Amino acid sequence: MADVDFSGLRSTVENATRLPGFDVVERRARRIRRRNRLAVLSAVLATLAALGPAALLAPGPSRSVPISLGPDNDVTVTPDPEPSVTINPRVVVRAAAGVDIDHLYTAVDVCLEDRCNLQLSPVRPDGPESGPAKIGVLRDRPSDRLDAVRLVATGPSAAIVSGVDGGRRLYDRVDTSTAPAELGGVRAGQPSADERPAQFTVGGPVRLVDARTGRSRALPDQPPLGAPEVYTGLPATRGIWVTGIDPGTGEAAVAVSRDGTHWSVHRFGVRPGTAVPVLATHDGQVAYLFLTVGGVVREWRTVDGGTDWIEVPVHMSWPGAATGRFGAVVRPDGSVLCWLDGPPAPMFLTSTNGVNFTGTGSAGPSGPVVQVPGGYVALGERLALSRDGYTWSSVTPPYLVIGR
Repeated sequence: MADVDFSGLRSTVENATRLPGFDVVERRARRIRRRNRLAVLSAVLATLAALGPAALLAPGPSRSVPISLGPDNDVTVTPDPEPSVTINPRVVVRAAAGVDIDHLYTAVDVCLEDRCNLQLSPVRPDGPESGPAKIGVLRDRPSDRLDAVRLVATGPSAAIVSGVDGGRRLYDRVDTSTAPAELGGVRAGQPSADERPAQFTVGGPVRLVDARTGRSRALPDQPPLGAPEVYTGLPATRGIWVTGIDPGTGEAAVAVSRDGTHWSVHRFGVRPGTAVPVLATHDGQVAYLFLTVGGVVREWRTVDGGTDWIEVPVHMSWPGAATGRFGAVVRPDGSVLCWLDGPPAPMFLTSTNGVNFTGTGSAGPSGPVVQVPGGYVALGERLALSRDGYTWSSVTPPYLVIGR
């Protein structure tokens, strides 16, 4: 048997299976990819040309679609990202209350389209708060309508909020103090300098709240009025003032007490119907009561702390149609500021004598005004505080935007 030439056979196999160099393969592959990509680009350009200018100018979303070639003539199509839609919340301060101007709570409605979240937020003039004290108040669903929102301060760090949902008045409360407020017993005698009149429920019993501790006590005798509403703009040492309806005559009336036991009641000879008596005073001696009767505002005034009242012929020239919720406050200098919360925006009139009212111009507040001991609060889409009723400082209450 002849010897096998293993060396020649190995050489023959290696020659038959030799691979080309990788640089050669890469050049060939690059040429093939270039041909294919140029073909794609040509097809795209041909399609755009076939559509013509009419297609390029057709109305539609403004979105660019850049076409570029990379280092190896790669075709890159990079559409712009979808435009983000930002919905700014509508923030409205619905109510405010405090034992004084330095210890306020606000009821803030934060709405995204038709979904709202009512939040209880403290407001301190000396510095911002970290956030609302309570969110998601009163509503069962974010789309529920909430009317007649009211807020009552029950201490320096506590408040009760209520609102009407579908004919029901609902209540909630917040208390951020370390020692929760306590309900005291019935005690007669002159109110202390720290006590403030309050009603924990609409039309409910009148109580006195200690502005330092939040402790409250019931009055020995309640005012003899139906649908009572206590005036919270003054310390109780300047009188406990309550508006309401005389049960016997159905007339609008005011009851005033200095000790919570003896009440002086004055009837105004007018059945208010759906109108709410509006009381305004700064010192507890000179006070005004306004009633809207048949679309006309009528005014009564007392200068002796509520014992005697006289009707005053009032002249109010509202710009445009005078419709909406009416309110009034008395400034420290004795002038009267009236407001009408009607569309398209609140309107304001001021008077130095309580008889002739003129517009406030740009110096007025931005929304309905409520009085608290020591100052005033303007509500609405902007919150403003004032100690004299003339100079207003804008304040942003803390709130959270709750996603849809």
